[in-house]
Amino acid sequence: MGQIHKKDIAFIADRSDEDMFETPLEALLFYLNSDAYPPAYLLEWLKQTFGFYFMKGGDVELERIFGKIKPKAGNFAAQVQSQHPVRDFSWKYDAELQCAASDGIKPLTQKEFFKKWKIEFHEQTGTKVAKDVESFLRAYRKFKKT
Repeated sequence: MGQIHKKDIAFIADRSDEDMFETPLEALLFYLNSDAYPPAYLLEWLKQTFGFYFMKGGDVELERIFGKIKPKAGNFAAQVQSQHPVRDFSWKYDAELQCAASDGIKPLTQKEFFKKWKIEFHEQTGTKVAKDVESFLRAYRKFKKT
């Protein structure tokens, strides 16, 4: 398959969400999954991305367009799915911390919040999260460092 060069696609230079998401696709999915309208620059990115993909007529894989291919990590969908519970926990725990700070109360600890979040996450997604709190929180802390 063909190589992609920066000159082929107009990359987004001024992304306000870079500290939260590695790629514009992850940002777009976050807004859509949150039932929020994505910023215009993400819609423009999506239009340009698919325009480039169709212009290449099959010479480029979507995986190469949507982000860097990570060896032994699976395709983009597999990578996102494996990080979904940790990312969801991170967003919701950050919100817990912010709400507690604004209300002037002590926030739940990570372990306390995990117990509550795990039940809600399973009810919302049907996905079961590992029972081992420590392993999950290690993955969460690793995620926060990246």
